[in-house]
Amino acid sequence: MSPTKKIAVLVFLFFSLHLSILGQGTSCSTPDPFCSDQTYNFPNNTGQPDASVTNPGNNYGCLDTQPNPAWYYMEVANNGDIIIDISQTNGSGGGIDVDFILYGPYNDLTQAISYCGDHGNASTAADPNQTVDCSYDPSPTEQANITNAQAGDVYVLLLTNFSDDPGTINFSQTGGTGSTNCNIINPCVITSLSANPGGCQVATNTYTVSGSISFTDPPTSGTLTLTDCHGNNQVFNAPFTSPQAYSIPSITADGAACDVTAVFSDLSSCTSTSNYNAPGACAVSCLFTSIEDTIGLCNPAT
Repeated sequence: MSPTKKIAVLVFLFFSLHLSILGQGTSCSTPDPFCSDQTYNFPNNTGQPDASVTNPGNNYGCLDTQPNPAWYYMEVANNGDIIIDISQTNGSGGGIDVDFILYGPYNDLTQAISYCGDHGNASTAADPNQTVDCSYDPSPTEQANITNAQAGDVYVLLLTNFSDDPGTINFSQTGGTGSTNCNIINPCVITSLSANPGGCQVATNTYTVSGSISFTDPPTSGTLTLTDCHGNNQVFNAPFTSPQAYSIPSITADGAACDVTAVFSDLSSCTSTSNYNAPGACAVSCLFTSIEDTIGLCNPAT
């Protein structure tokens, strides 16, 4: 670390001890989502204490200091290497020193957050809580590298703003065959789900419920399943198109309240339920299908 950077660190630490109000993404317990499939810009943090003050216990590796921490996470969509370019600029486009450390791979976001306060302290080589990459160079540009990322894995990235200048942090993937899931940035939303029960069919005492589902930003893989209250369902495979018509037949007519629930397998939080009333039972308990009659000869005695 250069002498200039050391002096700046001492000045910053003096002021940071008097700051207690934290902004969004300044704690590893509340990381912000990002994806590297396209370019994203995020406002940096200023006026915040070191990450080692707000989240002690983490192994900050090469980061001697961690002022103005900004915590992010990403989820891998496709296997392969992922190379992420990181830069930080001020309002006039000038460069600002940016540093980082990357942890993972975790099984999911829940596991990643559970390691908050213990990031980077892997006990064995099989422990997912590894330090994947780290840089403390006095440069406005950095490059984070993930080797052989696996679909579904989650990585946690800490970025710091050493100079405490307001500006913008920029992410973009510049290499590697892997990719990340951008649905965590633009989450899927089911905007409407209709459920229209048909009439009861006497022969089977069943009915069909049909309707349409509309959604935005669906997952790019997996299934969309619509299920009624009895467990009958219809399944659609990706890619998904909105609106999507559906029809679930052979549901027992009982006149009771029922519903249809839609859910995407690769994003279970993207779900919706629509209620309806089933038609009443219409089956006939006794039904003559035919009657045979035979007329005999006339008996004159009677």
